[in-house]
Amino acid sequence: MLATRLRSGAKKGINMVMHKEKEDMIGLHCKLQRLMQLNYFLVFIFISSVGCLGHSNMTSNPQLNSEEKIKVFEQQQIVLGKRVSFQSRILKEQRTYQVHLPKSYTDNSIYPKKYPVLYVLDGESHFEYASGITDFMSAAGVTNNYQIPELIVVAIPNKEPGEDNRFRDYSPTLVSDYYSESGGGDLFLKFLRDELVPQIESEYRTIPLRILAGHSMGGLITVYDLLNTPSIFNAYIAMDPSLWWDNKLLLTKAKKLKSGLLRAPLYLSTYEKAQRKEESKEFVTTLAKNNPSPFRSKFQVFESETHGSLPVVSLYNGLLFVFDQYHPNLNEFVQEPTSIGNHFSNFSKLLGVAFLPPEDLIRDVCAHTLKENPEKAIACFQVNVANYPKSYNALNALAKVYASKGMKNEATEVYRKSLTIQPQNKGAVEGLHKLGD
Repeated sequence: MLATRLRSGAKKGINMVMHKEKEDMIGLHCKLQRLMQLNYFLVFIFISSVGCLGHSNMTSNPQLNSEEKIKVFEQQQIVLGKRVSFQSRILKEQRTYQVHLPKSYTDNSIYPKKYPVLYVLDGESHFEYASGITDFMSAAGVTNNYQIPELIVVAIPNKEPGEDNRFRDYSPTLVSDYYSESGGGDLFLKFLRDELVPQIESEYRTIPLRILAGHSMGGLITVYDLLNTPSIFNAYIAMDPSLWWDNKLLLTKAKKLKSGLLRAPLYLSTYEKAQRKEESKEFVTTLAKNNPSPFRSKFQVFESETHGSLPVVSLYNGLLFVFDQYHPNLNEFVQEPTSIGNHFSNFSKLLGVAFLPPEDLIRDVCAHTLKENPEKAIACFQVNVANYPKSYNALNALAKVYASKGMKNEATEVYRKSLTIQPQNKGAVEGLHKLGD
């Protein structure tokens, strides 16, 4: 009965929307989709509740006495990021953005490094999983993924309470039949270019590698910015973009685009049952045909996804494409430390931005080299010092290896240099003491 009432209530909500929202088909479709998602969610809650009730009939609820209860000795909040609200001078309205920093951002054991930035549109929907995906793909530790470099994630919500400016901000032209306030795309891109991105780069440690990712209408404005080269963004991830907008305006523009103009890589995805799958394929094919290397593009179709589920797998695969050739061969580095520089030099040429080997990655490589290929350990630690000459930890590690090899003079010199950078660091003080200095 409860499930029936829930479904009935959701259907009544849909009928009310269909009755009241006749302004445009786009707005109606979005509201219907949201209500259907609510319907599924409520039914899921009902099923879960029934499962819990059924389980409680089979087994009694266990009661723990005071001695058996878990003794909590520490609790700590897990913080994903922060949300900032401000008054936009360009859009002349209040806007927000959300920021997630990679784990190494506050790691005091390495020299403060700079990071690429992933800008994600429709941040209210995509911020959480985008932060998790980037952390996982760049993770050290147990997974040792290193599929991509660590990223700062900046998500730009577009739907504020009582407002929904998606069709205004993400549409490049005015199409009043769809949405009377459409056509604000250029102003929104100006807001990103002249206001938001400069704010992020003044507040955080970044390198000039910016990726723009958008889904649906967000994908439309993402692709639009690519075609309006030059741009401040270096790579694009468009997830089932609304290329149907304004009678396939962007497909027409792609066909007329001057050959060889594009440089930034494009990853574009859709799903097997998408009505406009062939339009997306034609768009990417056209760009690839008219823009030879260094322009790169990839078109990917997901068989089992829908328009709503597509972003998660698309972002993962899109980042793999953008950062193709980044994944380091750690075994090769251990056997031949000089290959580290060659690997990252070649990758830097691919994106046109200088990438240094991460200090913590090379530190781990050097530790393995010391065990498995000790005769080349010094060369490995020297790589880190060459890339991070102001890292007292990198200097300490090199000095320690010198000392283990009986190279007292070299070790003493490096330890002393480490102390000039960080006079209070115990590693150098203790190292010099052991050397009798």
